Amino acid sequence: MTRIDGPDARVYSDNKEYAEQRCLVNECLVIHFPLGKKNQYGKYLEKAINNLTIYAKSYYYNWEKNARDKFMSYTQAGEIDEKMQQVFWLWYLTNYRFYRDVSPIIDFYFVEYEDKLDEKMKEILKALKRSYLSVYQVEWIRNNAVGLRDIFCDKTFVVERNFGDVTKAVEEGDLLLLRLVRINNSVIAAGKTVIIPGENKEFLCEEINSRRINEQVGDMELFLWEYAEVLCGLVIDLSLGIRENSLKSRSFIWKKGNKEDWIRCLKKQGFLVLEKDRKYVKLTVAKGDNSFKRIYVGSSLLVIVTESKNYLDLITDKINQIICHFGWTGEWSEGFNFTDREEAEEILGQIMQDKYLENWLNTPKRELDGMTPLQAVNSMQGRVLLEQVLDELELNEIKARILGEYYISADVIRKKLKLAKSKVPRGITDGETLAIRVGKFRTRQEVTPYVSAYTWLNELYRQIAAAFYQMYYSLPEKRTKLAWLIFMWNEFSSIFKPTIYKPEWWMAALEYAYSELSGEKIYFSKVGKRFGVASSLIRKNSEEIVRHFTQYPLDFSRPLAQYPRFEEMDAGDKIRTYEEVWMHMQIFKNSIEKDVERREEESRKKFYQLVNEKRKFWNKDFQATYREFWKRAFLLDLAGEDDRTLAHAFWELHASMFPPYLRTAAFNMMMSYVSAYWIKIKNLSEIWLEDIFTGEKYRIYGVLDKRRKEQVIPGMICITRLLPLGDSYWIFSPVFVVMPEMAENFMSKVPMFLEEYNPYDVSDFNYLKAKGNVILQSYITALDEMEQNTLNLINQPLEISWQVGEVINPHQALKQLKSYKRFQLLEEYGDNASFLWLTFSPDQNYQWGYVIVVNNKIFFTTPPGKDKNKLIRDIRRAFKEEDIVIFFRDYRGSLGSLKRLETYMIRHLAKFFNRYPEISLALLKQDDLEDEELEVKQGIFLLKLGARLMECLKEEGGN
Repeated sequence: MTRIDGPDARVYSDNKEYAEQRCLVNECLVIHFPLGKKNQYGKYLEKAINNLTIYAKSYYYNWEKNARDKFMSYTQAGEIDEKMQQVFWLWYLTNYRFYRDVSPIIDFYFVEYEDKLDEKMKEILKALKRSYLSVYQVEWIRNNAVGLRDIFCDKTFVVERNFGDVTKAVEEGDLLLLRLVRINNSVIAAGKTVIIPGENKEFLCEEINSRRINEQVGDMELFLWEYAEVLCGLVIDLSLGIRENSLKSRSFIWKKGNKEDWIRCLKKQGFLVLEKDRKYVKLTVAKGDNSFKRIYVGSSLLVIVTESKNYLDLITDKINQIICHFGWTGEWSEGFNFTDREEAEEILGQIMQDKYLENWLNTPKRELDGMTPLQAVNSMQGRVLLEQVLDELELNEIKARILGEYYISADVIRKKLKLAKSKVPRGITDGETLAIRVGKFRTRQEVTPYVSAYTWLNELYRQIAAAFYQMYYSLPEKRTKLAWLIFMWNEFSSIFKPTIYKPEWWMAALEYAYSELSGEKIYFSKVGKRFGVASSLIRKNSEEIVRHFTQYPLDFSRPLAQYPRFEEMDAGDKIRTYEEVWMHMQIFKNSIEKDVERREEESRKKFYQLVNEKRKFWNKDFQATYREFWKRAFLLDLAGEDDRTLAHAFWELHASMFPPYLRTAAFNMMMSYVSAYWIKIKNLSEIWLEDIFTGEKYRIYGVLDKRRKEQVIPGMICITRLLPLGDSYWIFSPVFVVMPEMAENFMSKVPMFLEEYNPYDVSDFNYLKAKGNVILQSYITALDEMEQNTLNLINQPLEISWQVGEVINPHQALKQLKSYKRFQLLEEYGDNASFLWLTFSPDQNYQWGYVIVVNNKIFFTTPPGKDKNKLIRDIRRAFKEEDIVIFFRDYRGSLGSLKRLETYMIRHLAKFFNRYPEISLALLKQDDLEDEELEVKQGIFLLKLGARLMECLKEEGGN
């Protein structure tokens, strides 16, 4: 009991009306918390959570990783911190769904133990299931009572002052992330309470409401229940000092008016046109802060996108003034509402790019000495640094395109900042600004004789450095000179961007400049004779170089960079080295112009010649994996007309000039090939692959978690490429897995395709690379045959085993089945009806079957491997209240009656699954059964059933 001073204290305890609870004594309000304590709700709630946790860890341990990934999907943090662990676990038990159509763990627990739970525990579990995470503001604290207001739903509660380890830290005005469980008239705080500073209230309200609109969820409480990870992600980011506004949007589809009229009116209202595109016009607010705010006007719609809700409302008001003035009509909607798919993709893509660009331009960067790009462009020092950043960004664009990652073009940034490309900005080579650039370059760049260790603005500059490498690297006594020549050329070309007419002109000038600067006596004539260049040209270009390096002298005593040998590196560094080499290879491929497109197309046709794209196995994921195999084969394995692979050309032109560790990785990659291996697992930390042709064994780098180990079946074959790491090997993705049931057919195909290469030398790497392509062809052919055999099998009749029982009162029996939650009504006609029986077992398999009531008979069937005895028990449990007794036996009816039952089942299930496709995916999935023969039988049955359902939908015009 607590005593609250003041005559105006109006609070609610246990969610009762104020008038029912207040007790005024000397102008004091007395609040009681008797119900929760009397009924021991807190104790029961704690017990329920403990039991749920044990149940989840026993039966649903393989859900936890996916749940953690989902819980962290809206935060920038890497892992769940200690204070959020309890929040996560209670969310995992009560709200998390493994699939969208799968119930939370608390539902499975309730169903499994329903008969063993007392009424109070059932009440607790139902209340816990209804609860959700929200943020509550502390409005007042009086003794052991606390007044809370839900900042999203605007509901008030009075709870006991008991928030675990943060109870004493809670103050008025604080925001609390917590879960309130409402049991009858009692409200109890469950799990961990997280304190959030009160100044974040408006930010959280805006963000949650915006994301609710984006997810198109009307009810706020439902959103908080279904999307708790959104709220938790925001809270976690706030705890790390990260407060980023998401985009808020509003759409207006007009029925009167046109795009040109809208643009003209918006400009008169003070909006500024940023860009005109074929499909849309982009505008912004002419005045205001630096926050993101855009208007996109399409063919028949207008979209407002802002970071701030205030700006969203402000722009909406101005547009409404235009609408009212001209009498135009249309419809507003929250979020994005497009009528044209192509237009939607165009505008949404532009919004993402605009937002990314805006963030980039307004974010301080270490490379710009803490300035933002918008600030840097206003000073000469900043422009110097900005040029370096943009040069590097251009190189990163190539990598991003290769990896398929999002990037923003340096050309777009230059246009936005009004910076010309490939020109030295006025003043950038003068005085202090040049000193800044030189200092930045020399601090960052090592002195090394390896061309790939430098960043080159274009290929011509790199070729000059490569020519020096070819001249001097084979002479150990000249490698220091080589390193300085390349270092000097890289600095000079990066800053002054000289025009290259003939590489020899600049090579001769650089050779002379180095000799003069390093104190070596040399004559123009001697250098000119060596490079075939006139002395006058050498003098002119070398004067520019000498002038620069005289003004900013080099320290020729600086030691050369040292690199580790590949063998000295650990496995992680070796893998990163391989990835770096692979990136260089792809850049090399993209830089080749001569015949590369023709060669690529020819190799693709050959690689795909056996692919039947109409097959079911040729789905999106399979296509992506096969495409990756082809990309690697095109670079590493497929020879051109000159009998060289692109990897060989890359080795000769680039990789041979790499530092030793990169050179070794490039050589290993060039010599690699695809092969097939038996998968052998000794323990979680020791995985071996055994070559199916030679029997040679390879220990694989990495470990397996328990779940992945359980997925490995004896007899599996892995098709992939291995790269050496010393005493282990790295799987250089992609990977295809041949299942045991297909292994024999697959292996029989390989010798057949290898006949083309007879006679062959098994130690010849060209043969090994060709064999890799043969292995892939064999796999594709075996898959094709298996699918054809499966189709033939599907077309065979369904083998359905029916059970039948009789009841005296079919009307009452039907009523009882309809009221029992495990029976989903499919069709009803008079006293006849059909049902889907559905439950979930602790072994994490769905148990389901089809039940049909015809007159006084009840028929049912289940797929092979499903628990028909459990179905019988549930039918009897449904009949128990009315004392209806039923016994089942095998049904041996005529062919006509069996065919009618099958037709009913197919028709009724097809309609139901068409309405609920998520449930069909779960129920038509094959189980992992201990009895392999039964598992195969079930798989065949479900394949046939799925085919029949699709045929039925096509006949009736379904999807």
